Amino acid sequence: MMYTISEYMATAIDSIVLVCFLAYTLSFKKPKQKLNIVTSIAFMLLFFSCVTIFNNITIAEGIYAAFYFLIFFMYCRISLKGKWWQQLLLVTIELAVLFLVNAVITIISASILKSDYSSVLLMRNPVRVFLLFLSKISLIGLLFPIINGIRKQKIVLHLLQASVFIIFMILTVIIGIIIEKIILDNLIPMQYVFVIMGCISVIAVLLLFILIQFSIQNQNKLKQIVLQ
Repeated sequence: MMYTISEYMATAIDSIVLVCFLAYTLSFKKPKQKLNIVTSIAFMLLFFSCVTIFNNITIAEGIYAAFYFLIFFMYCRISLKGKWWQQLLLVTIELAVLFLVNAVITIISASILKSDYSSVLLMRNPVRVFLLFLSKISLIGLLFPIINGIRKQKIVLHLLQASVFIIFMILTVIIGIIIEKIILDNLIPMQYVFVIMGCISVIAVLLLFILIQFSIQNQNKLKQIVLQ
């Protein structure tokens, strides 16, 4: 019972954090506060419902990720400002961070506890509750610096640049899902998993750094054009 409540709370935190990330970085289209709040809550509930349903039924690996992309992209198109590729890029970033945080924490905890990856996922005890909330704290800790960076600098990307980053971020999520499936099937040792997940994490961080650098360069070019 305690674990079930904790799992629902963790999912609720995910939905709130992910929606707030998009709303704060992109801003709302319309100034009507009540309508914006209602729309945001509706999409939070939609995400929460999908996660809860997918956790209780057997579906093909990765289908749930496509639903999450669709939910948050629809939210951006309906309520938030920005071009479609900027919105898709931010949705991809937040979901990539979510999947990486969950996977890395589970893999590290499996190594510390000297247990299988699947055993950690199936645990119903205080340790699992602690890991759930540790992942949420880590998610918030990673997303909020990104929010501040975007709010201060504003993402300024060309369509081609945004498309490249979207493709790489989506590939990161897909690779993470495939690796999770491989781990659950015990196809490779945990030592290799550490190396692979470490490489994916480094690549994701480098992509974010390069994205920010491209954005700053584009801003400087725009400023020079305005000055001329």
